[in-house]
Amino acid sequence: MRLKTYFLMMALILLTACGKGKEMSSLNVRSTFAIDAANQDSLLTGYHRQTRKSFSKVFTGDEYLNLENGDWDFNVISWTKDAMGAMSGVMSCGRANIRLGNGEREVYISVAEANCPSFSSASYMNTNVFKNLFFYSCTAVASGMTSCAPTGKGQSYRVGIIPHKLSLAGNPAMDRGAIFQSPCIPLGTSPNVKVPVNSSMQINLLITSYETTDCTEGTNDKEFLMRQGANDITNKAAVGVGTTTTKVFLLHGATAGAVSVSAQSTTTTENTGSASASSYDITYPNTIWATTCTLSNYTNIIPQVVPCSCNASTGVCTANYKPVAHLNSVGSSFGFDFTVRVNGIDSNVERVTVNVSNVNDAPIFLATTVADTGSVGLPLAGSNSAAPTTFNVPIQDIDLDITCGNLTATSNTGTGTVGSGTISVGGTYPSCTVTIPANTSGQVIFNLMLDDTVATPVIQQYVFDFI
Repeated sequence: MRLKTYFLMMALILLTACGKGKEMSSLNVRSTFAIDAANQDSLLTGYHRQTRKSFSKVFTGDEYLNLENGDWDFNVISWTKDAMGAMSGVMSCGRANIRLGNGEREVYISVAEANCPSFSSASYMNTNVFKNLFFYSCTAVASGMTSCAPTGKGQSYRVGIIPHKLSLAGNPAMDRGAIFQSPCIPLGTSPNVKVPVNSSMQINLLITSYETTDCTEGTNDKEFLMRQGANDITNKAAVGVGTTTTKVFLLHGATAGAVSVSAQSTTTTENTGSASASSYDITYPNTIWATTCTLSNYTNIIPQVVPCSCNASTGVCTANYKPVAHLNSVGSSFGFDFTVRVNGIDSNVERVTVNVSNVNDAPIFLATTVADTGSVGLPLAGSNSAAPTTFNVPIQDIDLDITCGNLTATSNTGTGTVGSGTISVGGTYPSCTVTIPANTSGQVIFNLMLDDTVATPVIQQYVFDFI
């Protein structure tokens, strides 16, 4: 449907008010054509340049206003109604600057589609018409945005225009209820709703965000008041420039909901108790945009200074943990409780348990000296005593799967003579003993071998000189 340019004539009959106080004028605003309210929505706004007072109201084509004298800016915007409902039809715009207080005047306002670009910047126009609105449901909003993900709770929207009585600009005394209201706009659709954005016109846009997909009212619906179609800093609404649409970003945060913890396989390496902490990535659904997370109820974990952090844009939280040292015996595990917080709401508690594989460690000889007898590997001054010689051999096995029975001694390879019997091993782990028989003389050399049957055996050589 092509717009026909037409003229709106405003007959201004100015009557000087009597009495004390500011001079007033009685203004009759009348159009030269009949306003069909059933098929046309028209808005009239006024702005007093000296006092900065403004108003906005439905324009019926025959309005009587009592206004202060001075310089006024009047704006008219009109939409023909179509199947899409309010603010969706053919547009026409017009404006005039009028000085009230000097007698009767007639002012004609040319109202046409071609005038609409003066009501908004070029970024929000498709040639001569306002771009259609496209809504984004966000869990964080800031000026300069181009997109937001993941989505918030808003699933459908309505746009309305709120009139306001004569009051200071920036603080309008608004009537309750929209004079024009769009049909329901489901999230992800671009309806044919065209309103001025970032406009010089004294227009108040009321956008209602619903959690339902059909604009059914609920207890958690949210309203955004965009004065002059600009950003609503208080309730977090912002406009952005799209190629063919005007983007409207609305903060309608997601509930925390359930946490989804990614699968964790059992570890194949042992934590040796080093100073560095390991990290573990935990994911949550894309409908959640968490900024903080919490770890608690540790099992076999040493808490870290920064135990958990979230990347809201990727949907990943990183848990920093350090298992206790030598956690690798059969059936070992470590774990913690994990929660995320979204808009002050905590998610459910997810228990994270990581099973640890039984990684075998080789046993070791702890001491480099032989208790009460001398240094390992060095000659020992002894005597050809009739009594056996016994010394302690402290050993360690992290896996705790070894006994003194895993310690064996080889035959003498030295030039001396071992007394009657053989070199024997005894004691209780971790303090094992080795006994050299009585009546041993000369240099005795033998090896002690630790073998847990899994790791490579560990061998330690001992050399003794008996006199």
